[in-house]
Amino acid sequence: MHLEFPPDLVEIATRIRRKIHSLPELSNQESRTSEFLRSELANCGIHKIRMLDTHSFMVDIDSEQKAQQFRRIAIRADLDALPIQEETTHNFVSHNPGVMHACGHDGHMAVVAGLGIWFNSIRSSLPGSVRLIFQQSEEAYPLGSQNVIASGALDEVDGVIGLHVDPGIPAGQITVREGAFAASGDEFKIVVQGRSCHAAKPHEGVDAIAISASVIQEIQKIRSRLTDPQSPFVITVAKINGGVVTNIVCDEVVIEGTIRALDEVARQTAQDLLENISQNMAAMYGGHANVQIDRGEPVLMNEENMTELIRSAGRQVLGKENVLNLPPWAASDDFAYYGKIKPAVYFRLGVRNESTDCVYGLHHSKFDLDESAIPVGIKVIGQAVYNFMNAS
Repeated sequence: MHLEFPPDLVEIATRIRRKIHSLPELSNQESRTSEFLRSELANCGIHKIRMLDTHSFMVDIDSEQKAQQFRRIAIRADLDALPIQEETTHNFVSHNPGVMHACGHDGHMAVVAGLGIWFNSIRSSLPGSVRLIFQQSEEAYPLGSQNVIASGALDEVDGVIGLHVDPGIPAGQITVREGAFAASGDEFKIVVQGRSCHAAKPHEGVDAIAISASVIQEIQKIRSRLTDPQSPFVITVAKINGGVVTNIVCDEVVIEGTIRALDEVARQTAQDLLENISQNMAAMYGGHANVQIDRGEPVLMNEENMTELIRSAGRQVLGKENVLNLPPWAASDDFAYYGKIKPAVYFRLGVRNESTDCVYGLHHSKFDLDESAIPVGIKVIGQAVYNFMNAS
């Protein structure tokens, strides 16, 4: 069965997206975003709203049918933007200098709010219950998923759906696959300590910059020479800082970066090798390396039945040719924590359109999404939810 799509819902969801896009807020600062969404939902007759954190909240839309037991499914949207100066040219650009919805979370909120408005309008015939979760701080620590889960928001649900826009996929298509679908996200900090001296007499000190150069070179060999070439992980050194003036041998360098992995064995292997290499290289040259690894999001795993739920709904709504099975992302998302608690699925929604210049990658200052993808997301998740409720 195909659900009947309200004709004005696209206009409402698009308006919500544009308003949110123009007023972006950083992680854990999403007060106006949260308030605006709650007001919009309340104006549409949705009043079962419960705060889960400072800005995170959930909305329950319950069936008016009488039955002993309904299935309840949750759908998550993330609220936060990024510290990027927007360079797009549309008429709803960010009014907050240096902050931009460059990761498409405004699109996620528009889709999930639209779903709420739609399901609320048909709750008299709804064969189950829907819980919408609007979560703060997906982009930065402390991650909002932790407090959402601690609040008990997943206790009563039977499954969870998450989505993310993908500018590499044309609008009108989605991709989903079972198993690992987004990488774990760990951050590392290596503090290399040497001993300063006059630059004209380097043999009297221990050069932390020279040691750091060797450490960075050896880190590259973890992936290329010390592990299986098919092992699914990557290590990136993204930041290095050291030295004060040109005539003093540097005594301390800080190296920072990230490890992304698509299985937990590869994740742990990369961490162990990073620590061992850093410490041994520093010791070999008379220095010391202190290695700190902050474990972030786990590998995001799509559960088999939930994956088939989205795949089947996508085929019903979009046609088989528009439901892709692309490789997983090396990006991370704290939706992975939801999948540790309940059966979950996370799919990618195509937003690319060359004719409207929606071609830039996530976290780019010119990123934009083709708004025709918003009703696509609503329809796919809406059909999936309806199928989930009617499953035995």
